Order: sequence, then C-alpha cells, then structure tokens
Amino acid sequence: MFDTSSFKLVCVEGPCVRVDCSPSPAEACPGTPITLTATATNCQTGAGSTEDITITVNGVPMPFNGVPAGETRSFSQTVTMPECTSGSNVPFTVSASAHTADCGDSQPISGTCQVLCRKPEVKIEKTGPTSVTPGTTFTYTLKVTNIGDVPLERIHVTDDICPQAAYQDNATPTPTSEPILGTLESRTLSTAQPTPVV
Repeated sequence: MFDTSSFKLVCVEGPCVRVDCSPSPAEACPGTPITLTATATNCQTGAGSTEDITITVNGVPMPFNGVPAGETRSFSQTVTMPECTSGSNVPFTVSASAHTADCGDSQPISGTCQVLCRKPEVKIEKTGPTSVTPGTTFTYTLKVTNIGDVPLERIHVTDDICPQAAYQDNATPTPTSEPILGTLESRTLSTAQPTPVV
C-alpha cells in the first residue's frame, strides 16, 4: 500500500536582469554613425545562480548563455543619427531578457540612452551701396555667421555678380576661384585651410 501526497515546487528566485545603454559619441549631427552599447547584468542574488541573457540593440538580438549572478555582458551595434532639432536629445532604446531552466523567462527590460543633436547652420548677409555712378568701382560685403552649435570648417560662399557690374580683382579674402576680370561670372569665396568658425 502506497501513501500518495501532493506537493508544490516553488521557484525560489526567478530570472533577473538589468540593462543599461551608452552611446558613442554622446553628441552628433544627423547622418553620423552612433555606436550603442547595451550592458546587461544578471541581478540574481543566489550563489551559483546562472541564467541565459539575450540583449537586443537596434532590433538585433545577441544571446549569452550561462551568465553567473552579478556578472555583465555587453553588445554593441552601430546606428545612424536621424534628422533632429539642434539642441534636442534623441533617445535610443535597448532591451534585455533572461531565462532560467527552473523558472522560465523574464519580461523584457528596456534601457534608454540619449544623444544630443548638433546641426551646422549659417546666416549670410550682403551689404553694399544702394546706387553707384557708372564707371566707378564699389565694394559690397558678404558676412557669414555661424548660428549653429558646432564649429564649422571649409566654409564656401558663392556669390553671383549683378548683370550691370564687372568683377574687379580686390576680393578679401582671396577667392579660391574667381572670374576673369571684367566678366559677369559668379565666384566662390572660401578659406584655403580649415578655419574653425565658432
């Protein structure tokens, strides 16, 4: 004769995972490659506890099997900085989930990191006399201002000469390309070497 009894198994500690996200660089212009690194931690507290962790970055999953309690695993993917408003923070999200043989799967945990949007932007102003006497030489000035939030290099300014004027060789700074004296072609003004404009 056998005595039967029922009993329940209790999962003492289920799967536990934390995830953090770090971007490189932390500031970027649209179109710039960004490396997102997700770091997941087995947050179980039991000695000898292991779990399988899956990290997902930019829709790409990466499994790590048998991660001991307290240890971390990292996974990186390169993404492209999207179009954004200068000075705004662009969020990127990563996730991680964990699995143990005894207690099954955890809910996916998300982590968010932000990249500061930087965009080049310039303003150009053209000043000169409103009227001149035919046959006289006159000067007009092009003023370029960096109104963005990043330093600029190799700034190129192209200006069309009005139909009633002929070009004279006295531009400052010296144009990198200029029309023949006395013609009505356009010209491009730029610095020969990279010169930051802040």
